Amino acid sequence: MTDSLPRIETPSSEQEVAQILKEANRAKTPVTVAGAKTGLTGACTADSGIILSTERFNQIGPVLWDDERNSGSVTVEPGVTLKALEAVLDMYGYFYPPDPGEKAASIGGTAATNASGPRSLAYGPTRAWIRRVKLLLADATPIEITRSKHFAQNGILSMKTTSVKPVSFPLPTYCQPKTKNAAGYFWAPQMDLIDLFIGSEGTLGVFTELELEIRRQPEAVISGMLFFKSETDCFDFSVAAKKTLQPRTLEFFDGNSLKILGDQPGAALLFEQETTKKTEAALAQQWLALARAHGAIVSEELISSEPEDHQAFQQYRYQLPVRVNKQAAENGFRKLGTDFAVPDESARAMFDFYRTELLASGIDYALWGHIGENHLHANLLPKNKEQFDQSTKLYATLAKKAVELGGTVSAEHGIGKLRIPYLEMMVGANGLKEMARIKKLVDPGGILNRGNIFPYELFLSAV
Repeated sequence: MTDSLPRIETPSSEQEVAQILKEANRAKTPVTVAGAKTGLTGACTADSGIILSTERFNQIGPVLWDDERNSGSVTVEPGVTLKALEAVLDMYGYFYPPDPGEKAASIGGTAATNASGPRSLAYGPTRAWIRRVKLLLADATPIEITRSKHFAQNGILSMKTTSVKPVSFPLPTYCQPKTKNAAGYFWAPQMDLIDLFIGSEGTLGVFTELELEIRRQPEAVISGMLFFKSETDCFDFSVAAKKTLQPRTLEFFDGNSLKILGDQPGAALLFEQETTKKTEAALAQQWLALARAHGAIVSEELISSEPEDHQAFQQYRYQLPVRVNKQAAENGFRKLGTDFAVPDESARAMFDFYRTELLASGIDYALWGHIGENHLHANLLPKNKEQFDQSTKLYATLAKKAVELGGTVSAEHGIGKLRIPYLEMMVGANGLKEMARIKKLVDPGGILNRGNIFPYELFLSAV
């Protein structure tokens, strides 16, 4: 080991986190906050300073229910994993709606990136389900923010704490895409202060407690796998299903994805919809009829309301990234996976552009993901250096197209350190400067998660 290697700290309480931050802020030592390390953007990597891991900061508070609001809440520490939370809520018959797909991810990490998953078609991303946060600023100043209590006024957002003078700054001016988005600092007219910190990727503060909204589990859920002869038929069906039914999940698999999973080429769609015991049979028939009208090759056995079948369909979907990652490892080159989403009116144009450009590249790929939100993951699987360089250029081409169509360069994974050039493509150089100015006001020493979202050099020059 050398002195330049980062020191890893694993606090288990707010007091321990505060002590680490006080010392680091005094010495201007960079602190990189890490959750479960399941991210895909290099956000929790560091080559010096301190890595502050929240893995031991993982207690779950009492589960509360409000009959009048027909919703409940649970308070958790940031190191709690989605899997652990799900297990506790299951015992009470509740669930946490956002459902980011990686169950090993920590709640703090999903809040830091405004993560989402298959169910966000119905429920939206993490941001909508966080009622309250406690966090520590870079100098260990504690702050607690409850939703709907602190709003921007006249284009100015203010933050008050008990131990430092109020911090105020003008709202940014870059355009926010009209689609799901996890790219850079969130802003909106009259925005809620809590929403600045959600999705800020650890650059503005360290979460120490989060109060989450929960819901009662639905009486029944029907789900199914529908197979199509062509990818365009599957796409057209997904559009029709969104208009005529109320799915909570629509997941697309292109022909290459099916081949990787050991099935015949074509296309497939996984759906889920919440219902009741009385209506589940009739609803299943509606799905079958609509699918057949769009050329699906379906059987009634592939639509079910049984929990074990629901789990089998989910397992089928989650085997795909596992197998793609295995193939990338065998190729010896890192895969490049997109995280772009576009508005509804641009969905077909982006879908067609993906298929045209990917096929023309000659590089192995698989295209799958959250088609209900116009959010597909194109995974490029280069086999040599030449293909890797070509894949990097193609990734930029696809990103540019998403931006041209009014979309985002990161719909659910964040920017981290790897996607800064694409964020600049989306918000412009001035947009990055606006974010850097906000950070300078909230974290004057620039110690928290340096290099995430925008270059550290931009922070240094911010005024």
